[in-house]
Amino acid sequence: MVCSHHLDRFFKQLDSSHTLLVMGAGAVLVNQLIIYQTEFLVQILLAPVWLSIILKI
Repeated sequence: MVCSHHLDRFFKQLDSSHTLLVMGAGAVLVNQLIIYQTEFLVQILLAPVWLSIILKI
């Protein structure tokens, strides 16, 4: 039978690695959001330029 001390340590390790995973996933998501928002902003800023180019043709 496994003693509770070992189980406790195991769950603590599991919890810390799980937290790291969640934090990592969160960081990636935030990074992606920032990239997409920047692209979106750039496209909004460039939209008048593209429109003027298209309308001139």
